[in-house]
Amino acid sequence: MLPTAALATILLASGQAPPAPLPAAATDRYEVSLLTVGHGDAVWERFGHNAIRIRDRLTGQDLAWNWGLFNFADPDFIPRFLRGRMLYSMGPAETGAFLDAYRTAGRSVYSNELLLSGAEAAELDRLVRENFEPGNRDYLYHYFEDNCSTRVRDMLDTVLGGILADSFAGAETGRSYRWHVRRLLGGMPGINHGLSLLIGPRGDAPRSEWDAMFIPMELMRSLEGFERPGGAAGRGALLGPREVLVESGRPAEPAEPPGFAAWWLVSGLGGSALLLAAGRRAAGGHRSSLRLLALSAAAWCAAAGLLGALLLGLWFTDHTYGRWNVNILHLSPLALLPAALLGAGSWRRGWERRRVGRAAAGLAAGIALLSAAGAVFELLTPFSQGNAEVLAVALPLNAAAALALREATRGGSAGGGPESR
Repeated sequence: MLPTAALATILLASGQAPPAPLPAAATDRYEVSLLTVGHGDAVWERFGHNAIRIRDRLTGQDLAWNWGLFNFADPDFIPRFLRGRMLYSMGPAETGAFLDAYRTAGRSVYSNELLLSGAEAAELDRLVRENFEPGNRDYLYHYFEDNCSTRVRDMLDTVLGGILADSFAGAETGRSYRWHVRRLLGGMPGINHGLSLLIGPRGDAPRSEWDAMFIPMELMRSLEGFERPGGAAGRGALLGPREVLVESGRPAEPAEPPGFAAWWLVSGLGGSALLLAAGRRAAGGHRSSLRLLALSAAAWCAAAGLLGALLLGLWFTDHTYGRWNVNILHLSPLALLPAALLGAGSWRRGWERRRVGRAAAGLAAGIALLSAAGAVFELLTPFSQGNAEVLAVALPLNAAAALALREATRGGSAGGGPESR
């Protein structure tokens, strides 16, 4: 979605400002196109990128205006990213340099002529230059609602008098933001599932074609099929035929998100079986099994608790799509408490019969009940969240940890010694 630092010729970065436009001399002065960049290798490149190309036949100036400029080197980039308040900017690049940068990066670039009237094209040129004024060019980025592609969409909609919003905002697709994220990150399973874990139920609401235009390729495809009454020169089409300016040879973006993988459930059930087996052996007096149970349960509780703390932390940021996340019932921050107790107590003789073991078992039971309640809530109410993978792993592990610790602490194991306070 984002251009890289390789775009060294971006006029914004060099401090050069494009010259002010001359008075319009003819209705066909401007040649305007929508440029769409295909996906790349980095996470942010998987979503593509786009720009508005404006060629001034009078001056010969040929600029690609885009709204995806950012700088990893900014001292506040990481803090802003963590708070969900990333600062992006817009600016122009010479079109030749723009294309060369993506050719070097191995990313395709497509072009569709925008069939605007002379007055519309001149107004578009005026608006982008106004947007490039120092006080206007920066904006608070939002991955779904305000990004490089929605800025292009909104700029075109302004020039066209709102007809794009009128046509697409009510056109439901049945697909959600989560669906698109999982689709485009299909080849990156770790990041794919990690981001899906952080997206709450707002990310599962069905979205309109207007919303889906946060993805540049979706914007291009939607506008390619769009007909407007009384279009430029009597034509109803808004876009001309698609041209390939840079061919990367990359495979097409995934058409569907990956399905549920059975190994998530196998992992959850397999880990649960190991915990339960260790719990039975520990209850029978096997000291090594007791220690294995404590360490295994502590590791799971620590992992779940840290992920839950991350989910809780999103509430205090502007990452609004991470709020009301039901995964916090399955990956509870409270799990850090039994993790600490088990980690410390596993090295003490007789810990399973003392308060530390009983407290850990009680906390694990409470966390398992929370997880079960979350699953029942999702099954019996209209509430929906795409978290099948989390359920497949966390629900059985939470239940198994509680049952195994309860069995191990109920009677103690051999060699534990008398209970002490």
